[in-house]
Amino acid sequence: MKNTIKYKIGQTYDGAGEVKGIKFKLLLRKGDDCLFERTDGYYEIIKLRQQKRTEKEINGRKFTLEAKEIYPKGDSWDGKCIKSYKTAVEEFSKERLN
Repeated sequence: MKNTIKYKIGQTYDGAGEVKGIKFKLLLRKGDDCLFERTDGYYEIIKLRQQKRTEKEINGRKFTLEAKEIYPKGDSWDGKCIKSYKTAVEEFSKERLN
């Protein structure tokens, strides 16, 4: 199986959709839990989703969806946006304990 890790500590990612124009830098990661610094002055704590490799068939055409990490968006987004770095790190640590 291929390495499916997309989001790496220290790397910056461009926002899309509702957060287009905002850049996100991954500061901390433990498993699927991530703490990002946003260029709009906020810190964001999210849990990445994992898409498993699956085979699909639609209208007789077969294709494969590869395994990959997915940044939650829209209705599946259940993260936290926090203004204070200290508070964000504390919340990230608490999330890891649950």
